[in-house]
Amino acid sequence: MISNILKTKNIINPTVLFLLFLFPFLVSCSSKQNNIIEVITPPIIPNEFSNIPDQTLKPELLTLISVDEKVSEIKSGRTNPFLPPQFNDELQIPFSFKYYGQIATGNTMNAFVSYEDRNGTVKKGDIGGDNTDLLPLGWTVISMDPHTNVLMLGYQDRSLAIRLFSEK
Repeated sequence: MISNILKTKNIINPTVLFLLFLFPFLVSCSSKQNNIIEVITPPIIPNEFSNIPDQTLKPELLTLISVDEKVSEIKSGRTNPFLPPQFNDELQIPFSFKYYGQIATGNTMNAFVSYEDRNGTVKKGDIGGDNTDLLPLGWTVISMDPHTNVLMLGYQDRSLAIRLFSEK
């Protein structure tokens, strides 16, 4: 009989061995408590909320302005943030711009000016950065008066009069 046991390689069936080790783990995780601790019930809605009214009151709300209108109201910064600080809202001519005089030939009126390191003439309607480099970017020549020697420059919606001879 012992010889029969020694001849067989598997003394204990692997399935039985596996169940013997697994059974204690399964039993230890089970719960012995069967009573229910918590019962979830749907909420009770009061009668005043259960019926939808036939007619609702129209709320008196103010209409909001559009995004474009709101954004246009916000004034942020300057057009060119690299210019020197300006503390007043008055339009000022750049320091490097100089007005030297006027010349009229036929029906054409020109003004002698210099801006930064450039010299030349400008006429009515010239726009700085578009058709001339003798004016600051975006500035325009609005008018020239030969009698008072005043050069009128404009920038955005504002204008500035430059006199040839300063009045003291």
